[in-house]
Amino acid sequence: TGHDNNRDWFMITQPETRAVTDVLYNRWYPQIVLNQHQTAPWPARIFIPPFSDPVNPHIQPLVVRGVNTVGDAMGTRFSEEGKPGAISRIRFDMWWNGGMRTAPYYHNMVGILTETAHASVAPRYTDPTDLPPYVAGTLPATEPSVFYPDPWSGGWFRLR
Repeated sequence: TGHDNNRDWFMITQPETRAVTDVLYNRWYPQIVLNQHQTAPWPARIFIPPFSDPVNPHIQPLVVRGVNTVGDAMGTRFSEEGKPGAISRIRFDMWWNGGMRTAPYYHNMVGILTETAHASVAPRYTDPTDLPPYVAGTLPATEPSVFYPDPWSGGWFRLR
């Protein structure tokens, strides 16, 4: 598993992964499993679902819809609270089956991946003129788009 136990979910070789999967699959049966990571695609502040196409056809449609619904609700809430920089449908997909958020799909659980801006660089000021032209090389970094409707425009980045 290397440094990251969240990649041990298809072999379940580590005691920590065995303990968590036992709780999820034999005791709690949660509807949602959150796998929070760092780092978001710069300069976005957080990646949230929906994921990129194509969809994995082995995942039940209601699970896919659940993932999309939760991700859309998260994006809406960030916008309502004036927290720009949430991005979707970029870089991450539903095809890696050995991860903490994807293995639960096959147990009819909604697995959510978030990739947040790295906390070790906060607080930090970014001059808006220093922002790159694109997010992950594909979307304009400072212009709204369908899946990045409220771009982060630079300035201070703090955890609160």
